[in-house]
Amino acid sequence: MKVLKYACASICLLFSLLSSGCMSAQTDKYVELDSDSQQTAFYEERFTELDAMYYMNGRVDMTVAQVYINDMENAINGDSLKKADCARLYALQGLIGLLKGDTSFARDRLNLSRAAFKGDVRASVLEERLNRKKSGSKKHNENALFIIEDALNSYSEKDYAASVAYFDEAFLLLDSFYQDNYRSLRDFCWSMRSTAKVNGDSNYDKLLTKNKITVENMLELAASRGDLMYAYTAGKAVSSSVLYKRVAQAGDLTSCQSAYKNQGPLSKDATVSKTVCARFLWNLWNKKKNTQDQLNKYSAMFVDASMQSPVPDVRRDSADFDAVLGVVENDLMHLEDGINFAGDKTVSAVEFIELLQKFN
Repeated sequence: MKVLKYACASICLLFSLLSSGCMSAQTDKYVELDSDSQQTAFYEERFTELDAMYYMNGRVDMTVAQVYINDMENAINGDSLKKADCARLYALQGLIGLLKGDTSFARDRLNLSRAAFKGDVRASVLEERLNRKKSGSKKHNENALFIIEDALNSYSEKDYAASVAYFDEAFLLLDSFYQDNYRSLRDFCWSMRSTAKVNGDSNYDKLLTKNKITVENMLELAASRGDLMYAYTAGKAVSSSVLYKRVAQAGDLTSCQSAYKNQGPLSKDATVSKTVCARFLWNLWNKKKNTQDQLNKYSAMFVDASMQSPVPDVRRDSADFDAVLGVVENDLMHLEDGINFAGDKTVSAVEFIELLQKFN
């Protein structure tokens, strides 16, 4: 990993400082250090794992975080690291402490990092986070780690398109583990890049983080997508209960198979699976295209009892046979392995929004 450093006042002094122990004092800054020790690189990777977890989930595993802090402390006290490496580990300790919510510890580690070796970029990142300042273009142009900071700041501000751009730029410049660890966060931003902020609605923001959603949640998300649900909202904000009632009465939550219509609509509290999505999306798709006469076209094609379903895990006589085949053929949803639909698999809020983006 490349780490930027500042110009030295003296090459000889720099050499002697890098060769000395962690705790002796010095004041020079460095311009560029082309490789970290394996030990600091290891903890850099561990930190990015925790960092990505924090930004995605709003928390970290406290036990794991403390283990990393303790391990770094042992490494620092082991007399085998150069001063620059000690500075990096102190800064990483502080960053992890900040993820844990321990600001006092983070500031203490920042001071130790500065004392060990000034100019470490992670110490600068820690200082930025402690001061709650967004790194500007000047700083992120100096070091790729500040581009990651811009990506994270943009994510926090729900500027998802900018966050994607920053992540992609940083991934080109940094070691592969940055991409591995921040990939889920970057992909979330990609999914959300065209999602407008909903008046700072914290409930909506919280909904977006759910790995499992209910039918009622699904309809709320659909209603947030422009005029997709205009027939039920007339462009106005409606409560989730009213929205559910209108959609259910319209039949969009009921099987399009005549043999199952008497089962009625899906419950508003039902967990959304791929099959539930298929039912709603197939009904909505045909309503928007004004092709309700095509709702049962697959059943008509496979009317002969001897014919096998083209999707092995979706029975020809199942309640959502037409819906599954319809969403797959129209590329609204996909087969998990190219063969089976895996209809029982739950759908997250972000995954559902990705499906909605396929509507014209």
